[in-house]
Amino acid sequence: MGDLGLLRNPPSGWLEAVAVVIRSVGAATWTQEGEGGAPGVETSSRLAVTWEVRVPGRAPYVVENDERKVPTWTIETQVGGTGKRWYKVRLKRTYGLMPGVGVPCRVNPKDPLDLWIDWDAAYRNHEVAWDRKAALDRAVADQRGGFDKVVGRLANPFGVAPTDADRAEAAEVLAAEEAELAVQKAAAVEAAAGATWAGVDKDEKAVFDAMAAELQRIHATGRQVTGRVVAVVPTGRTLVGVEVKRIEVEIQDLSGPRVVALELPLQKGPAKRVAVGKEISVWLDPGDENRIAIA
Repeated sequence: MGDLGLLRNPPSGWLEAVAVVIRSVGAATWTQEGEGGAPGVETSSRLAVTWEVRVPGRAPYVVENDERKVPTWTIETQVGGTGKRWYKVRLKRTYGLMPGVGVPCRVNPKDPLDLWIDWDAAYRNHEVAWDRKAALDRAVADQRGGFDKVVGRLANPFGVAPTDADRAEAAEVLAAEEAELAVQKAAAVEAAAGATWAGVDKDEKAVFDAMAAELQRIHATGRQVTGRVVAVVPTGRTLVGVEVKRIEVEIQDLSGPRVVALELPLQKGPAKRVAVGKEISVWLDPGDENRIAIA
C-alpha cells in the first residue's frame, strides 16, 4: 500500500506492528523533471526489502522482497535528499536503510504481507542508528590511528564524538578483526604446508612463489586500511592450475574513495572471503599505493 503521500496517514483498521529490516536491495529511482526539460530531482527510490514483522500477541514472521517506493534517504549512496523528505538534507552522515532497525508499521488484517510503513518514524529511528554507527566507526578509526583516523574525521565532520562505550566496543571490534586475521593466516599456512605441487610447471611455481613473497613484503611494510570488495573478475588465466581473478577493492583515501586491484589465483575456499560486498583488510605498498596485499 502507498505510504509516501503528503500527509502519510495510516490506513484505518490495520494492525499496529514493528517491521525490522533484514536486508534491502535497490531497484530504481523516481525523478521529478525540472521545467523546460531541465535535469530532474530524485524524489523517491524503489527497494526490495525483507522485513521481520512483529505484531503484538503474534509470532514474528518474515515478508520477503517487499518491493515498494521508498524515501530517498533509504539509499546509502544517496547524495542529496538525505533528510526526512526528498527536498531536505541531513548534514550528518547517513547509512541508508539499516538492517536490524525496527520501524513502526501497520499490517493489513486481511493480508499479513501488505504493510504500511511509517517512514517519518522510520527516519527518526534511523537517525539514532546512524549516529550510533558513525560514533562507533569513528572510535574504530581513532584506535587504528594514522591515516584511518584522519579519514574517519573527514568522512563525517558533523558527527558526535565517540563515548567511552563506543571506544570500548571499538576495541572489541578491532580485537575480533585481529582474531579473524590470525585464523585466516593460520589456515593459509596450513593449506600451503599441506599442498602438493606434483605436476605443477616449475616456471609457474617460481612465478607463484615470487607473487607470494611480494604479498608478504607489502603485508609486512605497507599501510593498513579497510576496504570493501566491489568486483571479482575472472581473467581467463590460470596459475599453478588455479583460476586467476582480479579482485577490485574500494578504499577511502584523503581525496575520497578509490578502487585498487590485485590479481590472485583463487580457489573456492579463499574466494568466499573476498566475495563482493565483503569488508577486508588491505595493505598499501609504501612505494606504490596502487599495489596491495589483502587478508
